[in-house]
Formats: sequence, structure tokens, C-alpha cells
Amino acid sequence: MLTSKKYFLIVLVGVVVIALLSACGASSEAADGAAASSITVGLGTEPPNLDPRNYNYTAGTFAVAWQIFEPLVYHDTRTDELIPGLAESWEQIDPTTYEFKLRQDVTWHDGEPFTAEDVAWTLTRGPRPIQEFGLNPDKPVEVLDDHTIRVYTADPLGYFMVQSIALNLRIMPKHILGDWYADCQTTMTEQGLAAESTGEVCTEVEKNRVWTENIVGTGPFKFKSWEPGVNIVLAANQDYWGGAPKIDEVVFKWVEEEATRIINLESGEYDLILG
Repeated sequence: MLTSKKYFLIVLVGVVVIALLSACGASSEAADGAAASSITVGLGTEPPNLDPRNYNYTAGTFAVAWQIFEPLVYHDTRTDELIPGLAESWEQIDPTTYEFKLRQDVTWHDGEPFTAEDVAWTLTRGPRPIQEFGLNPDKPVEVLDDHTIRVYTADPLGYFMVQSIALNLRIMPKHILGDWYADCQTTMTEQGLAAESTGEVCTEVEKNRVWTENIVGTGPFKFKSWEPGVNIVLAANQDYWGGAPKIDEVVFKWVEEEATRIINLESGEYDLILG
């Protein structure tokens, strides 16, 4: 479970970055008066990978990954309201049962359709998500059709929709990652490793490889390139279900020294700094 400090940090990073990346194209202008085609974000550290289920919470990981991967719902911290994301509607059937109706006009960045199977796989990827989300281990999810899924918790959870669904959950592509994680879990089980380890990693090196080469989401920005030690570049998703972003490209760079990041911001090298 996240501590309140980590919860605040992650929510702040998510809200600030998403809001700015959505709006900067409308307000930032180049010298000729045209909308700026790119913005540069300065981070304190380079993300270890872009797995949105990365348990080593860093501002860098979330600042980048949350532009690529999306939740079922968003939480507006200003109004405390839940806003539709990949789920266009939801209903609490009983104290431990939630039903989500998914958008039907969403595709992954590689063109494959987004379905309830992706949500089910993400929620049950390895044992730790089930434990952290508080899901019923015997029946955590039920896919009713391609765009309807029910989620079952072990006990009534007052924080479930805000903290578990809106904050902690970013949906990942089963068609890209499902086979690798299944093979990984089988391998680790055969090696006699503890159940809480299976399904998450084969090795950290292999996991980092997977999460730097198979970065496919549904969000407003698509993974373009990653030059280790230099930058990560995201490109606008022109087919985004919520409408194409108003800027073409987002470049993430990292400098550990806060003073240097501030200097780069003041000089115009960075448009935004985090971390």
C-alpha cells in the first residue's frame, strides 16, 4: 500500500504533467507565432524502465509512463471527482463488486483493439497487484464481454476507486506482454522461487529489456525513442480517442542536480522540471 507521502507525490506528478502536456501546445508559441511542436521536461533521474507497475516509485517513471499508459478512471484532486478514462462508466454492484463499461473506440498504439482482456490481465499480472489492489484472490475479475468487466475485492474498500483504480492502475497490453510474463512465471515456478516473486520478473535485466522495447499504450503520447543516459522522446498519438495532442513531441531529459535543472529552466532549455 502506498504511504500518504508517495500518494501525494505520484498524484502531483500525474496531474501537473498531464495538464501541462495537454495545454502547452495551445499556449506555447515558436518565434513565428505557430504553436510549439515540442516541449522538454527536465527530470531528476532517468527512469529504470517504463513499467507503470514499477514498485520503485520515481517521479521520472510516472512522468513518462503516465503519458503512454492510461487508467480506467482519473481522479480530479481539485474536486475529488472521478472522471472517465478508458472506462466510460462504472457501477458499484455491491460492497465488493465493481462493473466497468469500457470505451469501444480505443486502440493500442500498434493498432490492436483495446478490450476487457487487457484490463483483466493487468489486474492479475503476478500476485502482487492482487494483493495491493485488495482483490478477491479466488475470483479477482470477470470478463463479461469485450468491453465490460467486473472486479471483485476481498473486502469492502473505501479507497478502492480512488487509490487502487485511479492512482495505482495503468492498463497494459496483454497481446504484447502476456506471453512473456506467462513464460517468466513458468520458468520461475520450475526454479522453485517463492510465489510472491513469480510472474513479476525473470531477472531485473530481462525485465528492463522488455520494458524498454515493448512500450505500447493507449495514451495521448506514443513511445518514440530512448537514448540511455540522454533522453526519452514521446510522439503525439494522432489517433488518440480523446483527440490528438496539441504538441507533436515531448522530450524528457534528466539532470541530478536540482540547481542545474533550475538553470536549464530559466535559460529555456527546459519547459518544465520535475523530481
